[in-house]
Amino acid sequence: MKIQPIFKKTQTPQPSFGYSHFLKTMYKRGQLPQVKRGFYGEVLNLKNVSLEHLDPISKGGKTELKNLVLAHKDINNKRGDKPLNEFINFKAMANYLEQFKNIKVNGFDGNKYIAMILETVGGLLKWKNSLNVSNFGFYQQRVADLNLISLGKFNLNIKPLPLFMGVY
Repeated sequence: MKIQPIFKKTQTPQPSFGYSHFLKTMYKRGQLPQVKRGFYGEVLNLKNVSLEHLDPISKGGKTELKNLVLAHKDINNKRGDKPLNEFINFKAMANYLEQFKNIKVNGFDGNKYIAMILETVGGLLKWKNSLNVSNFGFYQQRVADLNLISLGKFNLNIKPLPLFMGVY
């Protein structure tokens, strides 16, 4: 008896951690047609989209909306559980979040999602990097950009993130 392989020879098996969430489901069902790019700026499609945990599961992060973004699976795998500051591009993040502005579908509120992600990113940068006056120089412009994103570009009436207040 010949046993057939599970994967075609041209396919590379991808690890599956079993994470499922309505954010990815909505994307795959075409309910977020305006979302074309992932969190890191990459072009998304049905074959490469994955759920990226901003705070990795291995570091205590949870599979909940405030900790999840859509990202290309190759970049997601490359990041693994490395700190977000090693991969984040604030312009790409702003473009990603802008795609969700004013979306309301199936109980999902894009503006609330934007606010949650900004809060999570701000918290992770503070916690992961122990940002303070002595080691803040490298991140100052990026943090300023994030604050402008949260306060200006999206106009969501979000309070400034505490991490950024009084640092300048």
